[in-house]
Amino acid sequence: MRRLVVAPLSALCVVVWSLAALGQGQGPLRGQPVFAADSTPGEADVERLLVGTWTIQVGNQERTRTLEIRDLKQEGKEFVAESVYGYTGGNPKPIPMRVVVERGVVSMDLTSPAGSRIEARSLGPGHFAGYMQTEQGRRFRAILTLTPEEDVKLPPGQRGKQITLVYVSANNCPTCQRWSGGAKGAGPAKSKRDFLEMAEGKAITFRQIDAPNYMDTAYDPAWPADLKWVKEQTNVRSGTPRFILIVDGKIVTNARRTGSLPEKIMPKIRQLAGLAS
Repeated sequence: MRRLVVAPLSALCVVVWSLAALGQGQGPLRGQPVFAADSTPGEADVERLLVGTWTIQVGNQERTRTLEIRDLKQEGKEFVAESVYGYTGGNPKPIPMRVVVERGVVSMDLTSPAGSRIEARSLGPGHFAGYMQTEQGRRFRAILTLTPEEDVKLPPGQRGKQITLVYVSANNCPTCQRWSGGAKGAGPAKSKRDFLEMAEGKAITFRQIDAPNYMDTAYDPAWPADLKWVKEQTNVRSGTPRFILIVDGKIVTNARRTGSLPEKIMPKIRQLAGLAS
């Protein structure tokens, strides 16, 4: 049995498309290994990674798609997936889908009932990115996120949203250091500890980026593989502290200053998570 791994951060193996290229559908389609590069994962290994319900965010479109992968069968070097696809909350239909693993990177290739083709590659367990191309030749960025099992059992309108807050800090940012080390009771704008212990902090997945210099927050090695798309899409270059709020794979808020937490970020989290004001 092969073990599932997250590849070490490497400047040679990253998702390096530009925002402009994504918008035009011309960026390179690259991925991150989720299996050891020298391994040969079998049917059971790939099933554990892929079988489940995936939410697909296409470009900036409000309505998401759902991909349900039910089973996988190995055919030579490829895997054929039994899967259904459709708009979230709609009536999904069976679609053709193939999966390939090369040097630990997993690639999906599927065609929707309307004839649109989606090609995506792994950025980490539960997270893929790539493109959708319509029959008319239009191309959009596509982000695929595995839906938690407990949410799959609920109707779409009742499913919990996947809310992530990316905090961009820098080693030479005094404000960042004060906020990270703020004493309990100082309030969310002055204490990371206070923020994370509040209902809003408990409702999100908190991710921290520590850049060496606040003038270069796009410093690539500081960004984990599964968040590099955030760096590229927001075109983050400088300035800390910064807070980027992501909901179901879509960036909804990008704000500077710790004061933006109670002013912008926390009200949005309360709204998204259904917390009382």
